[in-house]
Amino acid sequence: MATGLIIMTLQWDDSLTHLKRVYFFDSQRQHITVGVVDSLPLRAIYDFEKLPGVLTAEPINAVNADFSFGSMTHRGGITGMQPDSTLQLIYDDGRKQSIDVPDSGIVIASRLARKLNIKIGDVMGVDVLEGRRPELLIPVVGIINSYIGLPTYMNLDTLNRALNESPSFKYANLLIDPRYQDELYAKFKSMPKVSTVMLKQSALDSFNEHLVEHLMVFISMFTGLAVVLVFGVTYNSTRVALSERGRELATLRVLGFTKGEISYVLLGEVMFFDFTRIAAWLSIWRVFSVVDGPVI
Repeated sequence: MATGLIIMTLQWDDSLTHLKRVYFFDSQRQHITVGVVDSLPLRAIYDFEKLPGVLTAEPINAVNADFSFGSMTHRGGITGMQPDSTLQLIYDDGRKQSIDVPDSGIVIASRLARKLNIKIGDVMGVDVLEGRRPELLIPVVGIINSYIGLPTYMNLDTLNRALNESPSFKYANLLIDPRYQDELYAKFKSMPKVSTVMLKQSALDSFNEHLVEHLMVFISMFTGLAVVLVFGVTYNSTRVALSERGRELATLRVLGFTKGEISYVLLGEVMFFDFTRIAAWLSIWRVFSVVDGPVI
């Protein structure tokens, strides 16, 4: 039980490591996301590429909206992306691969699909909560698995046409050279159109601080409980073995065995059975760990 408890507890760390790798690195490869006060035309993305230290810049858009299908509703947001985006991907966490940005329609998370009881091919109602606040009917063309949040994605041009807006963007994903980040930050401060600067590393640090550190408290509690179980079981096993073999051990003492040699015989048997149990649990764990991905 103690070994199984430790394995169950430590898998949380493996699960969170996997979750962080998928969300912060596999699906998001930018270093910085910059938001602007008002929508900018697509050609303005070249201005971001000319900033110091910027290696790649890609436009995206994000709008808040209410989704509905039948009697079910959900308030969320839509992310508009270009088909050739490389910094932020529509990543299916279940299949561990990215999918292409659709020319039309919307791609939604599987949990959102279950919440709305919607499937591929159905037409979903979308009430945009910004700008002209249009009420749209958009077909669902893809469903992906997502560990975090309920994301929805559309082609950036399709989203702009649905909003009755010219080709534009509100956010820019940037891949930068870390050597120029101080100079780049100073440049942002002098740009009145820049409203927000979101650092992926800061988001990752916040994730570690608020989730992982709190989870370590529970990991420590369960590990402590496992240690107490191991000590109690081992101590009781040793006392039982001593009571059952008291005469044999006394005979060995009479025959000239030292206390250390007799202790070796007694404790060696106890440790042998304990390690056998641990080896059995580890073998079972290796069988189940063949399935990659978080258990939580």
